[in-house]
Amino acid sequence: MTADRRAQIAAAAARLFAENGYAETSMRDIAAAVGMGLGAMYYHIDSKEELLARIHEEYVGSFAVELERVCARDIPAVDALVAAGELMMRHLHEYRDHMVAFFTEQRRIRGDRFAEVAARRRDVERLLEGLLRRGIAEGSLRDHDVRLTVLAVLGMFNYGHQWYRPDGGRAPEEIGRVFIDLLLRGVGAGQRPE
Repeated sequence: MTADRRAQIAAAAARLFAENGYAETSMRDIAAAVGMGLGAMYYHIDSKEELLARIHEEYVGSFAVELERVCARDIPAVDALVAAGELMMRHLHEYRDHMVAFFTEQRRIRGDRFAEVAARRRDVERLLEGLLRRGIAEGSLRDHDVRLTVLAVLGMFNYGHQWYRPDGGRAPEEIGRVFIDLLLRGVGAGQRPE
């Protein structure tokens, strides 16, 4: 129950941070949004900074687990990249408030919490680098600067919280495929997603 309650609190905080801003949202606002008293909420959460780090972990942590599954599949790297692109946009669709809250307010996370956030982000980068290196080894991708490509891909997807709208006319997975097509046009050895 405590893990579920923490997830509810984090989801409410993400929504409020995304709508109103971190500084403008009080712990009392968050407690009211989940229907509990302030004291009861402090039983589950220590601070707003902890909430912001938890918001990051909920979306990046779950994304990293799913991306690891994609990377482990016995499929060509290009197909895995397409699946990763679909996953990134689906995740943005499901966790948009989390992404807005985190990317707008990440500078507020400090110390050990920041080290945890940075480590989780490096996990995602390593997984994507592995997919790109696999594509090079398979011959489906040209030899290129893998690190720079990962940063470009993450920039493309992570900026999506600024413009993506669920009612925008394109499914998240379709947008993910278009983005990966752009990547393959740049570093692919002629193969394109369908």
